[in-house]
Amino acid sequence: MKNFRFTASTAILCISIFCIVTYTACTKNDCGNTTCTNGGVCVKSICQCPTGYRDANCATAWTTEFLGSYVCTSTCASGTFTSVVKANSTNNQDTLVITNFGNSPGSNVVAGVDTSHHVFISSSNGGVTGHGTLANGVLTMSYVIVTSGGGGQTCTMTMTKQ
Repeated sequence: MKNFRFTASTAILCISIFCIVTYTACTKNDCGNTTCTNGGVCVKSICQCPTGYRDANCATAWTTEFLGSYVCTSTCASGTFTSVVKANSTNNQDTLVITNFGNSPGSNVVAGVDTSHHVFISSSNGGVTGHGTLANGVLTMSYVIVTSGGGGQTCTMTMTKQ
């Protein structure tokens, strides 16, 4: 009888230890049925997206809403012209390329974007700097064309997505 109690106690102890180890070793999914993609991490039931991605599961690149063909007008160019906004092949999560910028054929400008639909152009774009915002399919930009003498021409451009 002593042997039976010892064996039963040992078996219950082993099963209990196995259950505790198994339960604590399981990874809990705080995000329920949502899977964080593109390197997103679930924190307190919300996907925390890496730079360049947004939405509930980090599946949409910041640049997605900007891509397409636009009819443009600029205070520094006469008439209307067309520019195409496309993903930057070197980093399509948070930068894009605006072709025919300011109605200058062959003038492509690399612009950064953020999660708030802001666009920014740094001075590394051949003397063009600026910023803008996308709202309801219209990208409104203010930019400066820096001249070789150090001066600059300030322009505004309205780009309506087609």
